[in-house]
Amino acid sequence: MSSKSETRGDAPRSYAPDSRSKPEPHDAVPGEKGIGKSFLLATILIAAAVFFTGGQPEGDAAQIVNSRVSTSVAAGEQLFAEENTAGLEAKDFVVESPADEAGEATMLIWDFNAEDGDQIEILVNGKSVYPVLTLTNQPAAISVPVPSVVTVKGLKDAGGGISYAVKLPQSGLAYFNAVSVQGVNTYTINLKN
Repeated sequence: MSSKSETRGDAPRSYAPDSRSKPEPHDAVPGEKGIGKSFLLATILIAAAVFFTGGQPEGDAAQIVNSRVSTSVAAGEQLFAEENTAGLEAKDFVVESPADEAGEATMLIWDFNAEDGDQIEILVNGKSVYPVLTLTNQPAAISVPVPSVVTVKGLKDAGGGISYAVKLPQSGLAYFNAVSVQGVNTYTINLKN
């Protein structure tokens, strides 16, 4: 074979050892390989820290929860290691969501704090579909018609307040809320145009 390929950086370099042409110069910045390895190592360490600490740093988690709506939180994500309502007050939401062929959407609901045994009731259009639901970090899935009104009623506060998150995967949005014992929050779900 009269030529072979050598790889430097990201782009393959070719040269012909028997020809009189000079090999292409390497356009790397001095120390580039060390920077790349350091960057990769730093990225891995940050990812490991986030994984082993349960997600977002608490300062970031409080900002996410206080914003009330997020596109970056996965269903079931635990944002705080201890019960922390992050100053949430009860709020009603109007939500736009596409429906599937049956005219329904999926609503996921979970405890974004450490699980402590808070309980809620879920009503859809005034009818109780979950008379007692204990909030956990594992999201409960509820099929709801679109349009509809979903009501979350507080039943039992195990300490620190009843806080929870709701996500409609079809819309990609997670909503953070709090409800008092015997208090209610409503989610008016409209069809997204």
